[in-house]
Order: sequence, then structure tokens, then C-alpha cells
Amino acid sequence: MEGDKREQNTSNEIARVNRFALIILSIIDLFLVVGYVREGVTGKIPQVFAGVFVAWVLISMVVSYIVYFREKESTLLKHVMMVGYGVVYAMALLGAKNDHVYVMVFPVAIVFILYFDLAYIIRSSIVVLILNTIYAVKFYVMEGHMPSGAEVEIAGVLLHLASVVVFLIGVVLTTQISNQINADKLKTIEREKERTDRLLSNVLKVTASVQENSAAASDLIRKLNEAAGVTSRALNEISVGNSSNAESIERQTVMTNNIQQMINTTKNMSEEMMAYAKASIEAVDGGRASMDTLKEKADQIDNSTRVVSESMNVLAQNAGRVGEITKEIFSISSQTNLLALNASIESARAGEAGRGFSVVAEQIRVLAEQTRGLTQNITEIVSELQQNADSAHDIVAGVIEATKEERDMITVSENSFNDIYQKIQDLNQNVVTIHGQVNEVLESNNRIVDSISQISAVSEQVAANATEAVAHGENSMHQTEEAKKLMDKLYENTKELERYMV
Repeated sequence: MEGDKREQNTSNEIARVNRFALIILSIIDLFLVVGYVREGVTGKIPQVFAGVFVAWVLISMVVSYIVYFREKESTLLKHVMMVGYGVVYAMALLGAKNDHVYVMVFPVAIVFILYFDLAYIIRSSIVVLILNTIYAVKFYVMEGHMPSGAEVEIAGVLLHLASVVVFLIGVVLTTQISNQINADKLKTIEREKERTDRLLSNVLKVTASVQENSAAASDLIRKLNEAAGVTSRALNEISVGNSSNAESIERQTVMTNNIQQMINTTKNMSEEMMAYAKASIEAVDGGRASMDTLKEKADQIDNSTRVVSESMNVLAQNAGRVGEITKEIFSISSQTNLLALNASIESARAGEAGRGFSVVAEQIRVLAEQTRGLTQNITEIVSELQQNADSAHDIVAGVIEATKEERDMITVSENSFNDIYQKIQDLNQNVVTIHGQVNEVLESNNRIVDSISQISAVSEQVAANATEAVAHGENSMHQTEEAKKLMDKLYENTKELERYMV
């Protein structure tokens, strides 16, 4: 492509020089035609010679124009013009009546310098020198006078020959020096062009590498941005799941607080039952000690048995309330177990971040199972307690009835008091057992509360980490988007340089 551009430039230069040279020659030829027509008409020169001269001038002009318009960049035109004008110049020298006709060659020779063809200039100069030599021999030697008819003057002859020779030498040297200067400039231009080509080649290689790397980097940034988006969405899902876990933990905390309140109520009731059992034992002991004076204190016994009956009623009622509480505790422990299972499932979905939460959830499930076991034991004890209370109530009723019916049944009453004493002892033992188990349930519930607190703390930490990770993910996505924009801009800039790579 560079060679085509260079040839195009050269052709354009030749076309411009051809046009300029043709214009100058046409002007000179027109002047010559006008002059020789006038000379022929006035009789200063033979009309035949003037006609031949004008005809040749017109023929050379027509031929030159034909060659030019057929191909304006033709190198043949300069040779056609040189031959045509050489003949005109020879006819002017040999047939003119003017002593200074030889200067006609000077403007044409100057125009021909523009071709920068040293061989062409030398050949033209030799032809001009030969014609002027013939001119000098013809007029100065053979005819012995000037073309105008004046006598030969040595100074004029020397001036004529010196002017032609010096001018031709000057034209040749000017052409040679110009060509040398142009050659040196061309070499310098070629060196600079080679250097520029090498530099441009390196730049284009770097540009191609940058373009390739920027495209690869843009693709990697796009993939990184997609991965960051996936990570951000996963973290959002973890955050949502963790929020759900937090709500479940909050509900479980409320239920464990209710369990704790119920357990405290049951503990207070068991303590009241222990007090009632102790009072019953003391009352029975008093009845046994006062058996000998039972007859005198039958009314007191009747009152005491009524107090015992009322206590049994209260004991039965309390036992019933404890049964209801244990049922509620059992229901709550079942819900706690279900919540622990749900928490394990949610932690499994959370993956690595929910592993600690899964361990705590398992601990909650174990504690819930222990709570259910203890609640079942309490239920059994309460059932037995109700049975004992019912039995004690029946015995006390029998004692009251026996006291009213027969005073002689003191012995039977004493046996009954012994039975009452034994059953109250059992009842007291059962109440003590219930109190101990309630304390264990309370301790287990406290551990559940502590575990839930730990789960809540872990959940809050997971939520905070998830929120921070989401923020970092969004920041990373923003940064990768900015980096992608920069890489796209760099890629577009490198694309602009592709037109230099052709």
C-alpha cells in the first residue's frame, strides 16, 4: 500500500510538471508563431521557411497535447516536447535573422529541470550545445557575419558561446545537485520512515496485545461480576434465612419464658403441698398422741378431721393444677423439639455459616427431650398424688363418719390414723420427689434459656456477617462494573488504532 501511495504521488508530480512545461512551451511557441508569421508577411524571411516553421511548431504542439491528454502522467511527453522544441530551436538558430535567438532555449531548459532527470538534461544540453556549435560555425566561420548581417565581433561570439556553455553547465549541475539533495532527503525520509515503521509496528504490537489482554480482562471482570452477583444473592438468602431463624428463636424464647413461669408456679405449689403434707403429718401425730383422750376431745378430733378433709381437698385441687401444668409443659416441650428440628433444617440450608447454629439446635432438642421425660415423670407422680389424695380424702371422710357414728370405733380410727399417717408420709415423699424434679426441670429450662441466648447471639453475629458480606459484595460488584467500563473504554481506544494495522 505504501508503494501504491508513492507511485500515486510520483504520478501526480509528473502530471503537474507536464502541465506546467506544456503551458510554458505553448506560450513560447505562440510567440514564435506570431513572430515568424509577421516576419514572413513583411518579407524579412522567406515565406516558405516561415510556413514550414509555423507548421512544425503547430504540429509539435498538437502532438504534445495529444500525448498529455491521453496520459497526463506520461513520461513520454518530456521527450516529445524535447524533440519538437529541439527542431524548432534548430530552425530558429539556422534560419533566424536575430543575433540573440539562441536564448530561446534558456526558459525551456529551466522548465525541464523540474523533471529532475539528469540523463535527460545532459542529453538536452548536448543537443543544444551541438546546435549552437553549428550556429557559430555557420555564421561566424563560414559566412563571416552575424545572423542580422552585422560584422562578427569576438566579444559577441565569446559571450554567445560562454552564455550557452555556462547556462548548460549550470542546468546540469543544478539538476545533479538537486537530485543529490533530493536523494539525501529521500534517504533521510526513508530512514525516518523505517524508524517510524518500526516504532509504529511496536506500537501496533503493543496495541494488539493490549486489545487482546483488555478483551480477556473485560471477560474475566464480567465473569467476576456475575460471580459477585451470585454470591450477593446467596448472602441475601442466608440473611433472609437467618432472619427467619431469629424470629423462630424469639418465639421459642417467649415459650421458654412461659415454661419457666409455669415451672416456678409448680415449684411454689409443690412447696405449698410439702407444707400441707407436713401439717397433715403433725396433725396425725397429734391425733395418735391424743388417742387416749379421744373421747374427751371428740369434738376436737372432729374439727381436726374436717381440717384434714379440707387440706385433702386443697391437695387434690393442687394436684389437679399440677397435672394441667405438666400437660402444658409437655406440649411446650413438643413444640420446642419441633422448633429445634426446624432450626437444624435452616442451619443445614445455611451451610458452613450455620454449623454452630446446628449444634446449639441439637442441644435444644436434647433438652426438650429431657423436659418431656421429666414432664412424664411429673405426670405419673401427680397422678399417683391425686390417687393418694383421693384415698386420703376417703379415709378422712370415713374417720369423720366413724367419729360421728361411734365413739367405740376409736381403735378403728387409730388404725385409720395409722393408715393416714403412712399415706401422708408417702404423700410427703411424693411431694418431695415432685419438688426435686421440678427443680431439675427448672434447671433444664434455665439451660435451654442460656442455649437460646447463645443461639440468638450466634444468629445476630451471622446476620451481621451476612449484612457485611452483602455490603462487600455490592461494593465488589460496583468496583468490577467500574473496572469493566474502564476496560471497555481501553478496548475501544485500541480498536481506534486498528486502522493503522492494515
